[in-house]
Amino acid sequence: MRRPRRLLSVTLLATLIVAIVTQTGANPASASSPTLGLYSGSATVSATNSFSTWLGSPVTYATDYVDYTKTWMDVSTPSWLINAWSPWVAAAPNRRLVIGVPLLINSAAGQLSAGAAGSFDGYFRTLAQNLVSNHLGSSVLRLGYEMNHTGNPWYAGSDPASFNSYFARTVTVMRSVPGAAFTFDWNPLAGIEGGSSLTTFDSFYPGDAYVDVIGLDNYDIKWGDSTSTPAQRWSWMLSRPLGLNDHAAFAAAHNKPMSFPEWGLYAAGTSMGGGGDNPYYIAQMASWSQGSR
Repeated sequence: MRRPRRLLSVTLLATLIVAIVTQTGANPASASSPTLGLYSGSATVSATNSFSTWLGSPVTYATDYVDYTKTWMDVSTPSWLINAWSPWVAAAPNRRLVIGVPLLINSAAGQLSAGAAGSFDGYFRTLAQNLVSNHLGSSVLRLGYEMNHTGNPWYAGSDPASFNSYFARTVTVMRSVPGAAFTFDWNPLAGIEGGSSLTTFDSFYPGDAYVDVIGLDNYDIKWGDSTSTPAQRWSWMLSRPLGLNDHAAFAAAHNKPMSFPEWGLYAAGTSMGGGGDNPYYIAQMASWSQGSR
């Protein structure tokens, strides 16, 4: 249903993304302390429930992704996602679905200016209507997630001004649907990718009026350094441009709550510089997320 993720494992659980959300204020996703979420695969409700049982604690957030590799119809009417998660959300009052929502499909790659002009409004309006009518109107939407990743069709660096306008327009369209109570998570990927022109968060931020939560996807890697120690990787993740410290400062400057929609481990021995099974990273992320605001 979505592109393969970079994540290989989180501690002992394969193919799981655990998200910590640090929330303040009156957002629907508000919590007094970091809240645990889970990605266990496309429409894998049973795996989410099994994880909750193993953990001995409720999973408040479940994550899934709308498919951008097919057609606009697959974006506007993701029946497979809705049919799977609607009963799960309806079964408990505090549950939320976190959805990665693409701004463009592959066949429309780079058409940010067309989006900013309204060419795709109808698809997002229909998506919002479908979510609202199926008990998913309070979902957290990672609209145009990892927009600074050069491989995404909606890569903001190709036209930052149009990206910002398109993001803002789409938020306005989806909010206008009766019954909508979405939380919009503006969610870059940590760091500056090779070839990316996006070197500051400000350069591709659509504005406070259109963002409820400022997120960051952060994996246990030190790009290009396969020999780094856990402490060296963590120090690098904190201090690199568009890293954890920049993220915390940017969220504070805009008085927005932070989230980590994707964070986890990466295989060791690759050019990405992943650390493999690394409890140090898990502990540092848990501790840092609680003390960074």
